Amino acid sequence: MLDLPPHGAHIIASLDLYGGTWRLFHQVRAQSATLEVTHVGFSDQAALEAALRPETALIWAETPGNPLLSLTDLSQAAAFAHAHYLVAVADNTFASPAVQRPLEHGFDLVVHSDIKYICGHSDIIVGAVVVSERADLAQRLGFLQNATGTVLDPFQSFLARRGLLTLELRVARHAVNALTVARFLEGHPKIERVVYPGLESHPQHAIIAKQMNGGDGMRRQGA
Repeated sequence: MLDLPPHGAHIIASLDLYGGTWRLFHQVRAQSATLEVTHVGFSDQAALEAALRPETALIWAETPGNPLLSLTDLSQAAAFAHAHYLVAVADNTFASPAVQRPLEHGFDLVVHSDIKYICGHSDIIVGAVVVSERADLAQRLGFLQNATGTVLDPFQSFLARRGLLTLELRVARHAVNALTVARFLEGHPKIERVVYPGLESHPQHAIIAKQMNGGDGMRRQGA
């Protein structure tokens, strides 16, 4: 995926970002491809504009973010990217396609760590990149896939498909259970704060109604 932008490119990425992605950006690709990444809150339009450079190639929005579950308004982020001729990439791992579909909100590419919700059984290591109707991106990613050999074998494909068959049922139950637990913890006298976008107390709760179907199963609480 990160072979898509040219050597020395610049990326504008979410502040709330999975640690593995952060390491890949700053401790791997920064050396191997001179990649530079600026992290901003995607709700701050002024910060987005200030982060732009001539070499900026794409935006990378992880929503919900890991670990703080911050949300990005996907339509606004996609509009910003396209206004500046950038590729819009969303990491949709925490939501899964059962809850959120960034392509429907204008994004060009969606990435998933399928080992989590999509496969759901912790017996396969696989990721996915889903492409919009942009034929240029599909062609380039197909070339890179062929060149780097990132193709699943038949048994891994079977395991991934097995997980997809139950995805919606599993995620729906995850969301119900997570909201039940979050509400319980929010009302507990020994819990100082619960961070869960499905709660009305979450500062970005309104975004869920715009782009998500039922929240997700992740939560964080502080004691």
